[in-house]
Amino acid sequence: MATNRKRTPRSRRETDLNQAQIDWLNSVPWRDGGGITYFIAYYGCGNWGKGECGKALWDQHKAGILEEWVEGHPCTRPERWWEFDAPGETASWYPRGDCHGAQPYRRRIGGSGAPSYAARTTLGIPSQWTGGIPLDPPTFESQAAYLERHGLLTAEERRHLKRHPELLEPQAVAAKQ
Repeated sequence: MATNRKRTPRSRRETDLNQAQIDWLNSVPWRDGGGITYFIAYYGCGNWGKGECGKALWDQHKAGILEEWVEGHPCTRPERWWEFDAPGETASWYPRGDCHGAQPYRRRIGGSGAPSYAARTTLGIPSQWTGGIPLDPPTFESQAAYLERHGLLTAEERRHLKRHPELLEPQAVAAKQ
């Protein structure tokens, strides 16, 4: 007799991870609203302020995280991948040598405005903007287009993209209210 077993995601099978670390690795939004969950996950090994713990945690568990992520969210990557593994050059408008260092970016397609001087990137797009016209927001290539441009799509993702070409459409930066 067949049974329906619920598959336990690989990241949840790792016995050396606490829930905050699992959430952080999987880009789960903060549960507490104040960021203490991510603080515990990111700095939990004592390398205060350097992010070394987060990078080491990601490097140790990224294979399983990416396998699950791509299965559930094809043609995209989680925040930690963008933070630690995304290839590419730093945008010409992005200041070099600032407190965040070089960050990968997705190609800007159009729109008005400029990223704030010390803006961090989120999923390859600067997170803070200045100036610009509300009806003409900055627009960037999609995650799928970035991954395709860098040859990072899996065979299954390429098949998925053929069935869903809308994933290649540019993405506008949401206006903050």
